[in-house]
Amino acid sequence: MKFTIIAALAILVVLILFGALNHFNRDSPPEESFCDRTPQVQAEILKKVDVDCDHVRPEHLVNVRGLDLSHDDVGSLKSGDFDNLTGLKILDLSHNDLNSLPGGIFDDLTGLQTLNLADNNLTSLPWGVFHSLTGLQTLDLQHNNLDYLSPEIFDNARSLETLVLRNNNMVVLPQGMFAKLEELAYLDVRGNAFDCIPREAFGSRTDDFSRIGTYPGETEIIELCSG
Repeated sequence: MKFTIIAALAILVVLILFGALNHFNRDSPPEESFCDRTPQVQAEILKKVDVDCDHVRPEHLVNVRGLDLSHDDVGSLKSGDFDNLTGLKILDLSHNDLNSLPGGIFDDLTGLQTLNLADNNLTSLPWGVFHSLTGLQTLDLQHNNLDYLSPEIFDNARSLETLVLRNNNMVVLPQGMFAKLEELAYLDVRGNAFDCIPREAFGSRTDDFSRIGTYPGETEIIELCSG
């Protein structure tokens, strides 16, 4: 009787250990909220991962390198639309009807290099929207309705080489806005409500920015003014 009890306990322990091991060896569970993402975003990601919506897992998402959502009638985005896309390099959202962005929308895009938000109806940008994009090299915000950008908007995007802000409604560039953009090579601010770029926008590093092209393909000296 005693032997039977011990044998039963031994079998139970083995089963428990086997179950635990099997649990840890299973693939990660599907993304519970993936099917709730903005339809256009969901459809474009599904093209890349080649699985059904209900079976998308985090390991599928980290391997997506580019998303082209341009000319896709995107009127709004949801928080979480780009979650777990840590390997994404290029995101094109141009030529849509976006008038705002959710806070934290790009927080998981830590590997992003190119972000195109041109030709939308953006009137403002949420605080910290680019703070996770430390490897971003190209940012295009032209042809929107932006009338103001916060002074710290580009503070973490220190790898920016090309920044396009043309054809917005900005009347002033805040002090220090470009001060931390050490890699900046091209800056296009044409079509806004100012004639020159205030020195204060570059903080105390004006000399470092004395030969920035005013837009890609141009090498003319940038015009700076005081105040």
